[in-house]
Amino acid sequence: IPLDQTNLTLGAVTETSATANWTINASNIRTVKVSNISLAASERDIKEFFSFSGDIQYVEMRRETENAQVAYVTFKDTQGADTAILLT
Repeated sequence: IPLDQTNLTLGAVTETSATANWTINASNIRTVKVSNISLAASERDIKEFFSFSGDIQYVEMRRETENAQVAYVTFKDTQGADTAILLT
């Protein structure tokens, strides 16, 4: 199944902390979470789909539900993640 035929949800991945005063510098985010991916999609499909956004450092995929999986796409720089988020 081509990625453009699936219903993808994108979001930036941030680290969490128990400290209430902890802040996130959004300009340093390099990883995007892509959810609701067809189980037929492979890591190669994800890399091909997001390759125009920037150089990809790595992709991690996990089964999310009975019918879908999630991918964490980490780009080599923040501009790649910023461009990928514009796909939503």
